[in-house]
Amino acid sequence: MFSRKQTYETSNQGSSLDDLSRKLAVDLRKHVRKLDHYPPYTKDWLGLSESLLHISNIALMEHRVPREGGNDDSTLWEGDELTVRFLLEEGKLNLCLRLMHEYKLKQAELRPKGGEYDAFLGATAKTLDLPDAEQLKARLLAWEQSLGVLLRCAFEHIEAVQTTDLPELMKHAEEVLAAARVTPLSDAEFDRTQETMMLRYLASVMHRAETLGEERVMPQVKQLGIVPLVAQHLHTHSVALKTEGCLAGATFLALVFDTEDYSTYKTSYVTPEVKALLKDFKPLFLAELTAEMEQRRKLRPLLDEVLKAGG
Repeated sequence: MFSRKQTYETSNQGSSLDDLSRKLAVDLRKHVRKLDHYPPYTKDWLGLSESLLHISNIALMEHRVPREGGNDDSTLWEGDELTVRFLLEEGKLNLCLRLMHEYKLKQAELRPKGGEYDAFLGATAKTLDLPDAEQLKARLLAWEQSLGVLLRCAFEHIEAVQTTDLPELMKHAEEVLAAARVTPLSDAEFDRTQETMMLRYLASVMHRAETLGEERVMPQVKQLGIVPLVAQHLHTHSVALKTEGCLAGATFLALVFDTEDYSTYKTSYVTPEVKALLKDFKPLFLAELTAEMEQRRKLRPLLDEVLKAGG
């Protein structure tokens, strides 16, 4: 039996943990509320880095904790992932998407200019009180990675996807994937950047297309040519995307190929150019991804299209 002293100590410990949890929650919400809209490459915009890193680290830790009872059907408000919940409650999710969209759009505009882009970074570093362009590049990468992880964790929840500005997300996807076609990227630039994360976002949305309603998702996927862009992205960058990125892209394609809209408008999604790309998928990455039966089952719609293409 516990002594009266032990009982008091245990009760006191529980109270201390509750107090700590409340303080951490208050601190987290404070960082979420700090997020605001600023133009890319400005001091205030880059100043969001600290809050983004703090929030994204907590979001990732929460995301990795197994859900109680392994129930994936529980709502966001029934679980313990406070970060995404606070993002929605404070109306910051679409702000985060807009911040990322504007940054990648500006980056895509500047990066192909080569020496001009480096000169721009050097001049911008001075206005931001940073030593040089390399320091600014490191800060920009950390900014993008933090916000990218935060968005990824958010899109794992149906409540977040339901409130997301889907037209902006799809336009962002189109622009990121199109930019990656024309601008050479190093393998390092794919590490948790939008060039990889975008495939995770798209797969998350497609996983929830039935709940959202295909009519909300598929017309945008079709009109913006997302399937050809994803196929090209996987074909060109499979090594840099690594297993995780390739799996996300393959999952997105498999889910698209399993929709009613695809069965009705196949040629609108899979052009002759896409078929030529699909032929190479197995040796590039698909054979490795489908080595196990369970993964083959999940990617079956994609495997069927690869087979039809002669791959």
